[in-house]
Amino acid sequence: MKSTKLVSLVVIAAVAITVTGFQAGFAEAKKKFEPAKIGIVSVRTVLDESKSNEQWEQKINQQSKEVTEELKRLQAEAESLKQQTLALKPGTEDYAEKKRQFAEKQAILKAKDNYYQEEFGNMQKEWAEEFYQEILEAVQQAAENNNLDIVLAREDVDLPAPSARELMLTIKTTKVLYNSDHLDITDQVLAIVDAGK
Repeated sequence: MKSTKLVSLVVIAAVAITVTGFQAGFAEAKKKFEPAKIGIVSVRTVLDESKSNEQWEQKINQQSKEVTEELKRLQAEAESLKQQTLALKPGTEDYAEKKRQFAEKQAILKAKDNYYQEEFGNMQKEWAEEFYQEILEAVQQAAENNNLDIVLAREDVDLPAPSARELMLTIKTTKVLYNSDHLDITDQVLAIVDAGK
């Protein structure tokens, strides 16, 4: 009797081990053969509708207006000096002095214009890098929240295109030609990005 109980226990243990091994193997096989779960994000929509990006654009636009006003003021001063120079007799000390002042003002105007163009270019580049990193982090979080394996970027095409060149560039770089709406996690990504600010 003891030997039958022992044999029964051994059989039950063997069955349990086999079932557990089978379940683990099945789960592993399922992962290997199950299709990847995919999500789609419109980065352009995130850029266009993000409150963070809107605030940055308002700030940069205000700074740009201030710089434009400064450059207009310098241009007006340079133009005034030019007119004053034209009113004087060439070869006189006053003429030479006004001509020098005009040349200095023109040089300052050009230098400031170049400086501000470079400065705004650097600011836009730094913001774009920082904001894109935030978008990638939000995409990762939304993907994890939805148990997604892959997230693809959807390109939004404006038709008619502004030019043939832009249209061809868009066609060559577009990767997602169609997606079902239930795959789109753009709103979730947008909410995560704006929640961070």
